[in-house]
Formats: sequence, structure tokens, C-alpha cells
Amino acid sequence: MKERYEYLLFNLRWKDQMIKEGKYSGETKELIDNVIIKTKRKCRKELKQHDRAKYLYPGRDGNGYGLIVNSGGEWDTFWRKVFFPGEHWSEEEIEKFREENWKRVRYPAYDCTGDVFTWAIDVFNVPSGVVAYIREAIDC
Repeated sequence: MKERYEYLLFNLRWKDQMIKEGKYSGETKELIDNVIIKTKRKCRKELKQHDRAKYLYPGRDGNGYGLIVNSGGEWDTFWRKVFFPGEHWSEEEIEKFREENWKRVRYPAYDCTGDVFTWAIDVFNVPSGVVAYIREAIDC
């Protein structure tokens, strides 16, 4: 992302220089404008993808649900801490969340599958909302 942003800044400076020199017209103007437009679109797309990674359920236009507040792990096991602000869930809602987010390994006939599977989901009601810890590993 940083390289793309620097590329955009370079092209904006190029545009300013062409304007100062009186050369910002015709094919040069069209070329510079197209490069800037394409680069801005790529930057926006990358930013949107970055925002999507902040939520368990990304949604659309940055309106996600289930804020991922922390995560970690090693090579074959990892975890995420997900926060649902202002909510309090019943035991039935907690069990439904577990069922919906549980990943199972397909049947391995002879060897490991390489699938990601869930080995634990802990959900807690806290004063400010609901916290869920989702723990996953790789079948290998």
C-alpha cells in the first residue's frame, strides 16, 4: 500500500509540474489523469479490503459486525478475540453463534487435509458487550 501511495504522490507532483510548465493538455493531460484515476481506485480498493479484515462479518461499505480486537497464533494454531459492543446474549444465542462459526475438518481418508478447523469457541457477556474467543488450527 505504501508503494502505491508514493506512486500516486509522484504522479500528482508530475501533474503539478506539467501545469506549471504549461504542458498539461491533450494527450499528456489524458495520460496523467488516467494514471492518477487508476492508482486512486487501487488505493481505495486496498483500504476497503483492509477494513474488511477488522470484522468477523465484514458486511458492505465498512459496516461490519463483530469487531476483531485482537488475534495471534503460531504456524498451525491461531485465535481471534471478537467484540460485539452493547450486546448481551442468552445461552441459546451463544450456542447458535458457536454452531455458525464452528469449522469442521472433512474426512481425511489417509493423510492430513490442510483444512482450518475450530477447536474452541468461548463466549462471555461482559458489561460493555459480548466477547468471543475463536481458536482454530490446521489439520496437518
